[in-house]
This record gives sequence, structure tokens and C-alpha cells, in this order.
Amino acid sequence: MSSPAYTRFVLFMRRFLFGAVSGIVAIVFLIAAGYLWYDRDALEIRLRERTEEGQAMLATVMAGPILREELATVRQATRRVDSNLVIETSLSENLWYFYKIEEKTRTHLADLHQLSIPPIDNDSPYKLVSYSLRVTGTFTQVMDFLQNLEAGPRLLIIRTFNLARDAAAATGEEEAPTPAKPNAVKEVISLEITLDMLAKK
Repeated sequence: MSSPAYTRFVLFMRRFLFGAVSGIVAIVFLIAAGYLWYDRDALEIRLRERTEEGQAMLATVMAGPILREELATVRQATRRVDSNLVIETSLSENLWYFYKIEEKTRTHLADLHQLSIPPIDNDSPYKLVSYSLRVTGTFTQVMDFLQNLEAGPRLLIIRTFNLARDAAAATGEEEAPTPAKPNAVKEVISLEITLDMLAKK
């Protein structure tokens, strides 16, 4: 047998069904709104992270042609470096590199040696090959030789450098006569260098 309170509740619900349902729905929405309100900061952080990820992805897609161009440039530079590496066993070709600079600058290579250095025990595909040389000529010619050596295609490091002037020697090429030096001749400069060149292992 039903209690009077339950009977009154059922009669109330039947009479005010729409209002009761609306109240229940309002309560559910209030609970959901409260949850979303308290979780708003976390949602904003997630939205900001997703926005940044999207912008980074868009920037990567837009930079694709530039990245491909830069990669092609790096590969071309790598091929150029590899093509100018010294091969230690090619002695004649290695020495001929210096003689070509000698011919171009009209200097005289009085001494040229390829030196042996202990092998480097590492995983690098490259090693160093050392050279010692002495070149003579006028100051302009010797400086031209040095400039061609430094600006040439071979990758090198100059280890020691000694420049000396020999006033008693001359090249036999006369300077333009002047009142102070009517029979002047060009002085000979001697340049001694030791250097390391990058080579294939």
C-alpha cells in the first residue's frame, strides 16, 4: 500500500510534468556548465597547444621548397669538397698542385715535400696530409703564391710561416729606373711554409 507522501508526489508530477522535466534538464545543464567552467583553463591550454602545432605544421609545409633548395645546396657543397680532397698515395698529382701555382705566380719552388703523419684513429672519413715547402720570388710574387694557396680549391691549414728577405740576391728582373736607384733590381723573398691538407682516409 502506497504512503500518502508518495501518492502526493505522483499526483504533483502528473499535474506539473512539463515543469518537472524542465527543472531536471536545467539541473543537468547547470552541472555541465559548472564542469566546463572549472575545466576552461585546461581546455584553453589544449587549444593553444593544438593551434601552435598547426601553425608549425603549416610553416613546415610552406617552407618545403626552401628546405629542398637548401638541401640541394648542401649536397652540392659536399660534392665539391669531396672532389677536392687530397689522396695521399697520389704523390705526383698532389705535388703538381703546388707547381701549377708556382707557374701561375712566376715564383720558384726551391723545396717541396709531402710529409708522413701518424694515422688518426677515429671514425672520421677524412685525415690530414702535411707538406713543407719553400718558395722564392719578389715580394709581390710570393704574396700572390700565398694568396692562391689559401684561396685555392684544396682545404688546408697553414701550420708554420716564415718570410725572409735576402737583399744580396736578385731575380735578374730590373725595376723601373728611378733617380735614386738607376740600376735597381728586385729583391728576392723566401717563404717557408708547413701546412696540412684535408684528404680522404
